[in-house]
Amino acid sequence: MYWRVFWIFCLIFLFKNKEIRAQNATTLESSFQKAINHAPSSLISGLSKSERDLFIKSLNTKYLPQLSLGAQATYQSETTGLDLSFPGISIPRLTKDQYKIQLDASQVLYDGGIIATQKHIKNIVSDQEIAQANVDIEMIREQIIQVYFAILETQSRIEILELKKADLLALQKKMEVGVENGVILKSELKQLLVEQISVGQMQDEIKYIRSNQIQILNQLTNQNLDVNTIFEMPNQVLNNEKASISKPSLTLLELQKNQLSEMRNLDKSLNRPKLSLFAQGGYGKPGLNFLKNEFATYFIGGIKLQWNLSNLYSNSKDNTVNLLQKDKIEVKRKAYLQQLDIKIATQQNEIDRLNAVMPNDLGIIALRSDIKKTAAIQLENGTKTTSDYILKLNDENEAILNHRIHEIQAIKSSYLLQHHIGNYQK
Repeated sequence: MYWRVFWIFCLIFLFKNKEIRAQNATTLESSFQKAINHAPSSLISGLSKSERDLFIKSLNTKYLPQLSLGAQATYQSETTGLDLSFPGISIPRLTKDQYKIQLDASQVLYDGGIIATQKHIKNIVSDQEIAQANVDIEMIREQIIQVYFAILETQSRIEILELKKADLLALQKKMEVGVENGVILKSELKQLLVEQISVGQMQDEIKYIRSNQIQILNQLTNQNLDVNTIFEMPNQVLNNEKASISKPSLTLLELQKNQLSEMRNLDKSLNRPKLSLFAQGGYGKPGLNFLKNEFATYFIGGIKLQWNLSNLYSNSKDNTVNLLQKDKIEVKRKAYLQQLDIKIATQQNEIDRLNAVMPNDLGIIALRSDIKKTAAIQLENGTKTTSDYILKLNDENEAILNHRIHEIQAIKSSYLLQHHIGNYQK
């Protein structure tokens, strides 16, 4: 009965401990997602689409009849009249005060494609804003990679120093016995104590750096992580297909070229003739009959053709400027791809180097460990000094640390490689 209760208690404890661990743990992928959600740039997409939709709806109203209402009252120094007189006929002269209220209406039949081109331009501008936001988010992703792996590296350094402290503490107890028995000099024990203090100082410095990196990660992700948080090691990414390069910066440059093409189309639309219906209706004195000096209603309607030929003067120059601007964008694209190829090659070379080095790490650690154990025995027997042992201990700890750092750097480089290619991990 008691054993059953004991095992139930143990299972509950393990479950709760696992739950608490999960609550205090974080991953690189979750940091990516939280950083993207927290980034101000993530709001640009929704705002830009809403603005674009409203702008296009506003442009569509230009296809509706355009109305304008105007009124005026004037007084002029002279009016039109005929200074003739005939028996029985009186030709009145218009009064110098005249009044008019008029409603003008027009309906576009053909605008040369201006409105349609303006819609295309607005769509491209909106896509550019979204692409620029994605460029900003991409920079944040790279920051997350750098900070997250910096935290993992500092954590490894702290753990290795803990192992070193444990070794020093175990040796201290043995040396204290040796000092009491007169086998080991007290100065050798003091040197060991100094090394322990030095290790503690190094730990404090690294903990400060780690705490600072965690604060940076909190600012990027809007989290409340602390030194007790468990930062899980991500798996190495093995998909390195360069053919699938997809970068927001390249998308942005392509959209800029598209915008230049549409701007050129807009220039062509402005140079085309425009056709529209028009109508005018009004009430005033005089009306359309200037020989009738009284208030009257009037109406005019018709079709109008308008063609602005002055833009043709600079048409060839504008086309040349447009082509030069596209050439500039193409130069920027090539320069960006050149730098991107360098970054990709650098990370791939780093991965290859680390994969070549890491198989030897475990062998070095084993040898360093054996050498340290021998030095510890020699120190206890009085044939080695504390300085000799500390050197061997440092060699072993450096070998262990190098192995851990190599593993972290290999995974970090694989993520940076995917980042530069554009195969973002979700």
